[in-house]
Amino acid sequence: MKLREHFFLKLSKSGFSDKLTFKNSIRKNLKLPANKFPPDFREEADGCLCAGYFIDYGKKISARQLLRLCKSEKWNELGSLVGDFLILFCDFDQQRLLVLTDQTGKFPCFFSMAGDSIVLSTSFHNVLKEIESPSMDNNSALDYISRNIFITDRTVIKEIGQIPPAVLFEYRYGDSYRLNNTVDINWYERNIQTVQHSSLSDFTNAFIASLCERVRERLVVLKDIKFAADLTSGFDSSLVCYLLKNSTNRQFNCYSRVASTMLEDTDPVVVNQFVKKHDLVSKLVSIENIFPFSTLSYNKWLKLDPNQTNKSELYEYLLVLKSDGNNVYFQGVGGDEVLWSNKNAVDINLRYSLQQEYFYSIWKLKYGIGKILSNKGLEIFLDKTRFQEKNIQDSLFSPSAIGVGHDSFLINWETGVWPITPFIDPGLIGVAMGMPRSLGSTPSKQEIFRMRTDIFITEQFRQKQGAEEHVGRYLTERPKVVLSILKNSRLGEKGWIKAEEIVHDIKKGKVEEYFEGDAMSFLLNVLELEYFLQTNNIKVN
Repeated sequence: MKLREHFFLKLSKSGFSDKLTFKNSIRKNLKLPANKFPPDFREEADGCLCAGYFIDYGKKISARQLLRLCKSEKWNELGSLVGDFLILFCDFDQQRLLVLTDQTGKFPCFFSMAGDSIVLSTSFHNVLKEIESPSMDNNSALDYISRNIFITDRTVIKEIGQIPPAVLFEYRYGDSYRLNNTVDINWYERNIQTVQHSSLSDFTNAFIASLCERVRERLVVLKDIKFAADLTSGFDSSLVCYLLKNSTNRQFNCYSRVASTMLEDTDPVVVNQFVKKHDLVSKLVSIENIFPFSTLSYNKWLKLDPNQTNKSELYEYLLVLKSDGNNVYFQGVGGDEVLWSNKNAVDINLRYSLQQEYFYSIWKLKYGIGKILSNKGLEIFLDKTRFQEKNIQDSLFSPSAIGVGHDSFLINWETGVWPITPFIDPGLIGVAMGMPRSLGSTPSKQEIFRMRTDIFITEQFRQKQGAEEHVGRYLTERPKVVLSILKNSRLGEKGWIKAEEIVHDIKKGKVEEYFEGDAMSFLLNVLELEYFLQTNNIKVN
């Protein structure tokens, strides 16, 4: 599989020992492939180099301004920008190397400090190739299996770290690396602009008006770049499509992924009714035969980078958008999460994220993780020491919303079609915190939008389900693949999972219980992780 080049930098630690060697090493070894959106940049002046990819949706900062801000150590100001970016800054005089990621997490950056080298890349696989004898990180592996959404600086490979969103990576000669959060969450909480609404209808109108502002800000930045939009049967993506239609005279297409086994997520009939109501142009993209382990491409993507995105499905979908000339697409990602951003929820996320993750993990017992993990695996999974070892990064945004962009980066990059996420914006959180306090708990989206029948159609006011039936086809239609992976289970040898029991059930056709709760998803994560470990010959200790 031929892939696009990625941002990549490999340096010898001894190359930091003097200014000239450091400068020449950076110039020689930095790979910065051109990109349309977000655009690449490279600026060198005053004994410094600033390079990467950058777009912001507010202040319109130039490459020269970026270099000056980095040189002036304005990391908090940069980290708080609303945009999509990855910034590399090299101070040749001080022999310092710094990398800053954005708040949205759309530009992951992986690193390894193994041996005498420093390796940095947006490609997990490129970093993995530089490690002589990679081994599994036990803590992160359990996070992966259990679908943990909280963001840390670790990955499933012990020798590879990652720079979390809005975090500054810093390394200087003779020192260990440091990771510093650049966003003062407590400052945001104290100063974020909030208007407390007395009625739900007033709040709804204010929320939609604020989202409209975010959509228009992003349209201004796009200029003449051709864009598209996701459209499902739900509220979030359809609201974005409606606002796009009413914010620009430019023509754009709405695209919907459809399959007969995921009508609860995206129903073509409902989509077509919404499209007709607002005179939109739509295109249905069939993913009928694309599900976990259904194609060779699914396995090839999985070998490169294990995460919770069906890369094969997303790749085929974005190829359609690309073939129609689109370079970006608007998404409804983060809509659920931002509406949960009342003050109590933000307080809990900031102050008790570790405890919250622990209780979420216990909660997963109710949803079937015990059908996959053995008693030994569960004991390690819920061991408090495992949680105390974590370095969870604070974020103003929900980790589940950030995770979508992080996990889809590889495919967005390969296809050259970039996601635009207007729901993931700090200004919108301020509006969401103004939900009427008299309501007590957060109302459902059906309640929030019930008065806006000018936007939504009747059929949308139902509980939207996920795509579990479609995803679960790997159990009923690809049992041989599942069995072949479990036959060589490294996690089974470790005693973490019930490999033999699961194999027995699948051979007997007893798969119904895996469709209860989230057991099917936990099992899929095990299979994906196993496939990655086995095909890359990863040590499991």
